[in-house]
Amino acid sequence: VERVRAAGHELSSYLAGIASIRRQAPQEDLISRLATVEERGDGLTEKELLALCGQLLVAGHITTSNFLGSGMLALLQHPEQLGSLRQEANLLDSAIEELLRYTSPTQFMSRRATRDAMLSGHHIGAGQLVVTMVAAANRDPEVFHDAETLDLRRHPNNHLAFGQGPHFCLGAALARLEARIAIQAILERFPTIHLRGEPKLGPTIVVRGLEQLPLSF
Repeated sequence: VERVRAAGHELSSYLAGIASIRRQAPQEDLISRLATVEERGDGLTEKELLALCGQLLVAGHITTSNFLGSGMLALLQHPEQLGSLRQEANLLDSAIEELLRYTSPTQFMSRRATRDAMLSGHHIGAGQLVVTMVAAANRDPEVFHDAETLDLRRHPNNHLAFGQGPHFCLGAALARLEARIAIQAILERFPTIHLRGEPKLGPTIVVRGLEQLPLSF
């Protein structure tokens, strides 16, 4: 916990320094726009700005890099699906959606209830913390036929890897584009890529990713 706090403080200090510079001399970048944004005379507080920058940095990097590793592992563990993807270039978009469902980079999200509610016979009180298990929802047998099977042709595929509603992931389009470019490049550049040992999962539980993925090509 102390290491996490220290790292958070260091990141906040780093971002605060950049934000201060951008306020004085804005550039064509996201931090400049966030630091100088104003609506009806109201702007972001320092705390809001740093929190938002930190969230965008982590969400825009860690989830995508973890998804690429886990997605490639899933493909390599299902050679028949990988073979289909190599033979059918137009299968890539559908494959990305299925990999997002099958190996969700975000395992769960927490929300605080704004009002009293009943959910499946359970009472949720206003202000109560609710943890939604995204990865479990993406394997729900009542929603997905043969939910434990990787099927790159799955349709429809209403997964929740990017959340839903007003909190839908801001970077969903970017993540999909990055995945499309990266997976296509890997398959084209390394036609004989295969596993070379046991992969090792990372230590975190909120964001699922690999610490090691030994490969040969």
